[in-house]
Order: sequence, then structure tokens, then C-alpha cells
Amino acid sequence: MHPQLNIAVAAARAAARVINRGSLDLDTIKVATKQRNDFVTEVDQAAEDVILENLRSAYPDHYFLAEESGFSDGKGNPGNAEDAKVADYVWVIDPLDGTTNFIHGMPHYAISIALMQRGMVTQAVVYDPNRDELFTATKGAGAYLNNRRIRVSKRIKVEESSARLERQAVAHRRSIVERDVAGEFRRAPNLAAPEVDVVGGIRKTVGT
Repeated sequence: MHPQLNIAVAAARAAARVINRGSLDLDTIKVATKQRNDFVTEVDQAAEDVILENLRSAYPDHYFLAEESGFSDGKGNPGNAEDAKVADYVWVIDPLDGTTNFIHGMPHYAISIALMQRGMVTQAVVYDPNRDELFTATKGAGAYLNNRRIRVSKRIKVEESSARLERQAVAHRRSIVERDVAGEFRRAPNLAAPEVDVVGGIRKTVGT
């Protein structure tokens, strides 16, 4: 595993410990609304702080673009997000991707960390602390789930695939999906975000 990816994985696991502790007592967590259906909790902020601490310690000369604190340098000084376009190394961080699910006790959220090198993503980590699923990728070296190589399916026809979508999010499109997709359409109960099961067993969950 690439050294930069190793650091990102360690940061993600450290943030997961913060999130897991918070999930044990959701009723006491402070929640703020950024805009309609867009929330932030003290757990988001604490997890982000842990990630930044880990990454800054290893790479004090890099820059950081985080969900809650915005753009900053290796010393924590705030900056303009436009600077990210010209910086050599920028870490992009979402400490709790799926906050709405988290605050409702739904175990569908993840920690996302990526490194951009001169505008191109070269390292990426997505960690699901509930399933203990660690997705990692290094540019030119493939993608992995828990150290097992994963690949894009060779399926090229929609009718050969299956999709699972949360009912409420796609209710207005359901008739279109059922008419146009000859594969399976399965309800995914108790999900607050759409989840797609890609052939090969790899899931992509989209949250807020």
C-alpha cells in the first residue's frame, strides 16, 4: 500500500472510533442545520479534527479542503478554496458522509478521504465503520476492498444487471425504472439513501 494511502487509512480508522462512540448515544449529540436537509453534528466536527490532526502531522506542507472547516494549510491557517486549484497536494475530506442517516440511527454512512496531486486524485479511501469495509485506491494501482482487488463488472447491458434503490427517493421514477430495466428491481427497506448493488457485490451508497 502506498505510504500516503497508509496515512489516510489510519486517519479514517481514527475518525471511525470517534463516530462509533457517538453512535452509542445519539440523543445527546448536538445537531445544527446548514441548509434544508443538510445537517452537521459535533461528531462530524470531532471526526474531521482527528483526520486533520493525523494528516497534518504526516504532511505539514500539504493543504486541506474539509467538509466542515473548509480550506486550510498544514498549520491550520484558513485559506481560499480557490488556492486548492494551484496547490501541489490537497487532501479532500468528508468526515461523515451520510450525516442524516447517522443522526437517525441508520447504519449507512462512511468516511471519505482523497488526495489530489496537482488537480488529479491519486489516493482515495472510503471507510464504512459499520460493516468494517475499507475501500482504497491508488492511481494506476487498482482499487481494493479490505485488501481484496475489486474491478468494474464486465456486464455491459442494463438487463443483465440488478439495482436496489430506496423507494422514497425514486418513487417518482419507479414506473420508468420498471419499464426500462429488464433486470431486478428490489425495495431496500430502512434506508435513507439510495444504494446500488453493482455486479460483483460492491455497493455504492449515496448520503448527505
